[in-house]
Formats: sequence, structure tokens, C-alpha cells
Amino acid sequence: MSYVGKLRKKLFDVIDAICAQREKYFASSRKDFTRKGKFMPQDIFKSILLMENKSLSHELLPYFEYKKDTPTPSAFVQARAKIKPEGFEAVFNGFVSETTDNNAKYLHKGYRIFAVDGSDSHVPDNPDDPDSYFPNSNDRSYNLFHIDAMYDLLRRTYTDVVIKKKRTANERAAFIDMVEKHRNNETPIIFTADRGYESYNDMAHITECGHKFVIRVKDIDSQGIISDLGLPDTFFDKCMTLKLTRRATNKIKEMKRNDVCIRHIMGEFDYLPKNYDRQAPAQFYELPVRIVRFKVKNTTEVIMTNLPQEEFSAAEIKKIYGMRWGIETSFRDLKHTIGLNYYHAKKSDSILQEIYSRMVMYNFSQLVTNSAKIKRPKSKRGRKFAYKINFSQSVQICREFLRNKIKCRDVIELIEKYILPIRSGKDHPRTNSPRREIYFNFRLA
Repeated sequence: MSYVGKLRKKLFDVIDAICAQREKYFASSRKDFTRKGKFMPQDIFKSILLMENKSLSHELLPYFEYKKDTPTPSAFVQARAKIKPEGFEAVFNGFVSETTDNNAKYLHKGYRIFAVDGSDSHVPDNPDDPDSYFPNSNDRSYNLFHIDAMYDLLRRTYTDVVIKKKRTANERAAFIDMVEKHRNNETPIIFTADRGYESYNDMAHITECGHKFVIRVKDIDSQGIISDLGLPDTFFDKCMTLKLTRRATNKIKEMKRNDVCIRHIMGEFDYLPKNYDRQAPAQFYELPVRIVRFKVKNTTEVIMTNLPQEEFSAAEIKKIYGMRWGIETSFRDLKHTIGLNYYHAKKSDSILQEIYSRMVMYNFSQLVTNSAKIKRPKSKRGRKFAYKINFSQSVQICREFLRNKIKCRDVIELIEKYILPIRSGKDHPRTNSPRREIYFNFRLA
């Protein structure tokens, strides 16, 4: 069996295993899917996995091969409600587990490199859901779900996700939850993150779990965690050990005047008790860090890390942080190419089903794309640009392959036909577009 055939089998085996756990993932294990009907629970998982940006009836027709007994949208909506969103989360986690290995080509100096970031998803308007609803005076009200994801930058797949309604989301808490799942892993990990994760607590958790971090922080002239450390206004690479404490007595303040590494913690920090004996000596938590300041185009960036200087130079730190952009482009592909911007439901549980399914589809398509290679041109002149696989075309080919419309042996060869030039050096400012309503009636048609 070819690689893509094995990959499809792993995915379908995970779905079958989840469907077999009726009590855990079905709303009613005694009644749901007990009678012979038009579709099995596996059909619910697979059809949602293959959904695009069409209306629900147009999504169901190709999956059921345009047969006369194709279920109506109403029947499908009732059937999907019988499966808990935790079942789709289990499919995502199961597929990640089945497709993760320590292949050397996905390691950098023996490390896996993960990026963590969050992104909002604009879901169908629902004023009855206060945790995700944002009213607006100009009749542009909207609902948001927040997705915190962990992304393998070398394998180019999602390894973990935490999904919350926007008003209940906590990016740093989600980050810690995902990091803790990798405590004492055999393969060390470098976690990369942007300034939203500038936190002693995040760094301490990564260190205690036995891993490394590369986190961008605010510059020395701002009110960030490296302010008042006596750092020079130049480019530097400096190691120090921060001494964190919750105490702010006169004695501690006097110590701070003589030692800039003593830092007073006021917010969340899990390695110092919130309640302490005021008569007892102050408790300190020592956090070894390395601070690197370098130039990027017309600006200056500062990175905090615990990677050793003798193994990783400042230039390598800069390169590793630059790799973090991979998770930003993955969100773009997830929303526009895979179709996360298009929902076929209004209820929260159904929305969660679709988010997990889109992430599974992204991972499957990316793993297949990873195995494709750019063929050398027949012409001796070569090519003007370097090329990459057209991921949009690859996703469509993978969808048809999962529908059994393309043979295993043809998938990779077909994907390799569609390539795009890599035009480096382009730099465009990010533009914020206004939020728009999603007309749910159109999605139901």
C-alpha cells in the first residue's frame, strides 16, 4: 500500500475507533444509530471532514454520490446532533498521534520546533450566545470563537488545539495546557511564540517540562518584562538568572536596587504560592534566561530564550523565531483554502465539530503534500524562481481521494503537476478588514 493509502487508512481507522466508543462520544448510546438508516456515524464524520464552502445540500450530494436516498439537510442536522463534539476532538488527537514520529527530517539539531498562536473565527450570528456574541451599534454584531493552536513548523501540521468562545478564551492558560502535555517528552521541543505570550509563567512551565522556548518580548524602552534590567540600547546577547518573588517588602525593594534580576511577581505564577507566611523569609524562583536583541529590516526585536549560547548563535535564534511565521500562513490556509470561514451550523456543538474537522483535513492534506516533490525542469536553462506545491490544488485532490474518486497511485503524481513560484522579498502591511455577517439562511439552502 502506498504512503497516501496508509495515511487514509489511519484516518478512517481512527474514525471507526471513535464510533465504537458509543457511551463516550454519542449523546445517547442506547438509541443513537442503533437502527439501520441512510447513513452510519462514520458518514457524519467523513462528510463534515470533506465539507467546503457550499450550502449543506450541495455538500451532501457529492458525498452520497447523488443517490436518490441522499439524506436531506434536516435529516443530517438531526443526525450530527447525536455525536458529541468531543468525538471530533478525539479524531483530531488520534490522527495526530498516529501520524507523529521522530523522523530526522522533521527535527532541527534534535529538537522539534513548535509555534503557538491564537486566531479568531467569525461564526454565524447568534445573539443568544453571550460568551461569543459582540453587539455593535452600527448593526454589525458578530460572534467569535477563539482557536489556540500548536503547530509543528517542520512537519507543517497542527499538533494540539484549544477552542473557546471569545469572551472565555485565555491564550496563556491554553498555552500552558498544551505545553504540559509534553512534560518530560523523550524528544526535546523548542516552543516559539509572539509577544502575546510574554510571561514568566509560560517560560517557567516550559523550563520545568524540560523544553526550550524562543519568545518575542517588548523592547527595553517599553513596559515589558525586560524593562529596568539595565540592558544597553544596542544589539546584544546576554544571559542572566531572574529571581522571581511575590514579596514586596522594604527589604526586597532594597535588594532590587542592588540586583536588577530580582523581579516582583503580581500576576499568575504557578511556582510561587499565592498565600505565604509574612513572617517567613521571602521565597524566590530562579529562572535562567538569555536575552537577544537584533535588527530586523527597519526595526529592532528582542527575544527571550533558554537555548544555550554554545549551541545556538544569535543568528540561529533569529532564524528560529522567523520560522514562527509558518503558523500565521497556516491559519490563512485553514480559513480560506480548507474552508474554516464557512460554517454549516449555528449551534456551538456543531461549530466545534466543523473546526476540529477542518484541522484534521488540513493535517491530512499537508502530510500528503509533504511527500510530493518538485520535479526538475527538462530545460537546461532551469527556472527563474524556486517553486513550491500549490496547496490549494493539493487540498482538492486530497478531498477527491478521500471520496475514492482518485486512485492511490495517482495522488502524488497529480499533486506534483501543480506548482507555484516562490517570490521572496515581498512585504505588504497587514490590513484590518471590517467584520461581516454570515447569512445563515444561505448556508442552510
